[in-house]
Amino acid sequence: SLPAPAQSAYASQLKGSGKREISTTMAFVRVLSSLVKDKQLGELYDLSADPWEFDDLWDSPEHQNIKNTLIRQAFDAHVVLTTDMGSARIAPM
Repeated sequence: SLPAPAQSAYASQLKGSGKREISTTMAFVRVLSSLVKDKQLGELYDLSADPWEFDDLWDSPEHQNIKNTLIRQAFDAHVVLTTDMGSARIAPM
């Protein structure tokens, strides 16, 4: 299991936004931006070459594109699940 990040990782969120309102998605983006900088946040394994997950490739320079793609896909999935997309458009644009 991964250790929880130190509370300092959430410093900007704990500080608040003052009197400005902030959307849930924007708050999530800010938290995610902080967390992806945490070197202990994720794990990445090549299951075909390493089925027992001994060689963590999360920080491997050769695997940064895969890592970034997975982070982006996780974010996109979160946005789709938590954003009200409204009703389907019925009139032409």
